[in-house]
Amino acid sequence: MNISQSKPPAPAEGRAVDLLARRWLSSKSFEIEVSRPPRMHFQPGQYMRIGHHGCYRDYTAVTAPDDPSLKFCIRHLPQGELSRRLAELPIGERLDLEGPMGYFVHQPSSRKRLCVATGSGIAPFVAMARAGQRTDVLLHGARRIEDLYYRDWMQRWADLYVPCVTGSAERMTGTMFPGRVTDYLSAHLGGEGWDIYVCGLQVMIRDVIRLADERFPGCPVFTESFY
Repeated sequence: MNISQSKPPAPAEGRAVDLLARRWLSSKSFEIEVSRPPRMHFQPGQYMRIGHHGCYRDYTAVTAPDDPSLKFCIRHLPQGELSRRLAELPIGERLDLEGPMGYFVHQPSSRKRLCVATGSGIAPFVAMARAGQRTDVLLHGARRIEDLYYRDWMQRWADLYVPCVTGSAERMTGTMFPGRVTDYLSAHLGGEGWDIYVCGLQVMIRDVIRLADERFPGCPVFTESFY
């Protein structure tokens, strides 16, 4: 099995950008929009380093390469110094931006594409969708239905979009699956001829890699983890 992970980031040039807008995607996640530096080029799926007064974190852009501004999906962590700032800073605040960085990008292939995300790990796939890169199957895992951000957009991007919801008290509709993304993989998918892209927590990535070894013989797996 060929498992490809993002390489260590190359040195990045720092640039100043302005916070243009902020909208909440759920009670625990939000999206920010910042101005785009001149002559910035990136590939869908790459991430950038955002900073404010010496505090820096990496976030994947959810915009297409030709969009006039940049947007990022931010998970609001009560203990997270930068995410707390980004949730409260006034519009117009100046931020630092470095990048782009990372190698979790679409690899041209004749094989079918299977994309697996949990939580804000959906971000690189949103960027790919907005750039017109379609996929065959997308699994998006979340605890609650409200955490399936970008759901309407992703339903149009994937031939089969399966939200995998682990919350027990919510009413499932459409193609929603009551369980983890790995539960769905174990029960419904397998075989040869796939490219598998996985983004999310490391424990989920580990479990998907194990399943891929068992159920998707010879299929390359591309991974990107977040914390």
